[in-house]
Amino acid sequence: MDEVQKKVQAVSALSLSTDGWTSRNNESYIAIVAHFIDKEAKLQSALLGCINYKERHTSQNLCNFMIDVMTDWHISHKVAAIVSDNAANILSAVRLVEWRSVSSFAQSLNLVVQEATKEISDFWRKLKILSKS
Repeated sequence: MDEVQKKVQAVSALSLSTDGWTSRNNESYIAIVAHFIDKEAKLQSALLGCINYKERHTSQNLCNFMIDVMTDWHISHKVAAIVSDNAANILSAVRLVEWRSVSSFAQSLNLVVQEATKEISDFWRKLKILSKS
């Protein structure tokens, strides 16, 4: 943690990414990762927090969690943007403090692929029905 703290303090700006998920045994987790360019011009990522999240996933609770992490790491003034999925509660949490929100490209791409797969699935199902007749 000390090494990560030194690296994070050495940069003037960084972005954060955050995501939450539920495990197979129905436990909820949330993580925050910092992304920044170090003094050697290399992209760095560092996990700042990953916890078993027992609070309700309201916008205010998520906002408070993010503020706590930023305060613990002394980076509140360095955050250029927060990258997340398109979950309404996360987007609302980011808006509560007027941070800049950026949707995850990977999440957006995943949603596009899922939707396209539905279209293909319908096509294949119809084709199978036609081929049987």
